[in-house]
Amino acid sequence: MVVTAAVRAAGGTTLAEPVKLVTTGVYGVNRNPMSVGTTLLYLGIGPITRSGWALAMLSLTSAATHRGVPAGERRLSEQFSREFRQYCGAVRRYL
Repeated sequence: MVVTAAVRAAGGTTLAEPVKLVTTGVYGVNRNPMSVGTTLLYLGIGPITRSGWALAMLSLTSAATHRGVPAGERRLSEQFSREFRQYCGAVRRYL
């Protein structure tokens, strides 16, 4: 649900080449709702399926996701400088 809301809020903006900075909807709560949504998905799948693999993969997936987030934020900072700095001051990275 979080990932779906993030995709809807982003509208036609692509991750690779955004034309606008999305700061509304779930992006008004955290700057990386797709990452948060994916993490929540892994947290939910493990207990529902009674699979330890989902929980084991959670740490790897979270680490890989977090590793890419700063690079994406640097790109947004370069493209939307002042607006992105204000956004970062108002909205947390994850939670």
